[in-house]
Amino acid sequence: MTSGNGEERTYRLGGLRRSLHVTQQAVASKMGVAQSHVSAIERSALPSIEVGTLAAYVEALGGRLELVADFEDERITLAGWE
Repeated sequence: MTSGNGEERTYRLGGLRRSLHVTQQAVASKMGVAQSHVSAIERSALPSIEVGTLAAYVEALGGRLELVADFEDERITLAGWE
């Protein structure tokens, strides 16, 4: 992931969490990881992030991650990737 994408992810994930008034510790507890891992996800400090990890983060915030393949003339929602 490029640094530009990482910076965008940092803003969006951390900003989303803060806008929902959820702490990193609460997310970590729901994900079953340390708070420092949630911080690393939000800061893009990990070399990459697995889809399952991102899904767990979103679910900890009360959402559901949807993975979409976008082609010129078709959008396909992918399933079975967890």
